[in-house]
Amino acid sequence: MADGSLGHPSVYVGTYLKYNDGDLFGMWVDMVACGDYDTFMEVCHMLHADEEDPEFMYQDYENFPESWYSESGIDEDTFDKIIKFAELDEDDQEAYEAFVDSFSEDDFDTFKERYMGKLDFFLGPLSRWSDESYGCRATARYPGMGSPAGSSGNPAGRQ
Repeated sequence: MADGSLGHPSVYVGTYLKYNDGDLFGMWVDMVACGDYDTFMEVCHMLHADEEDPEFMYQDYENFPESWYSESGIDEDTFDKIIKFAELDEDDQEAYEAFVDSFSEDDFDTFKERYMGKLDFFLGPLSRWSDESYGCRATARYPGMGSPAGSSGNPAGRQ
């Protein structure tokens, strides 16, 4: 778990040289805190300033889709996608991941064109329809979606 990541996309940055020498030294880097790809790479270089030309090894990741993770590198386009993903709220992140899984498409503009929002109100209309049509009652209700007018909550009069 990235300390202080606030749920932001983060990667654990080590180097192949250290890893091959049995040293797992590295640090969780909060990608959102870096802001842009150049700053992210600068942070990685400063972290491993003891190596002349560090070959970064991204040993773990969190809070972004697995398909964007690569142990051996993060390019600027992937970094930018991760930042856009972080800007979505939690529901939209979940929907975006389902969109990518379903359509093998990771374009944010296409997602925004197709995504209509979260459907939270289905049980209410279903409750009303089941009361009126079948004399049975759904087990949960949303505010403002009570029984139809004149209904006692037991429309069939069952005990």
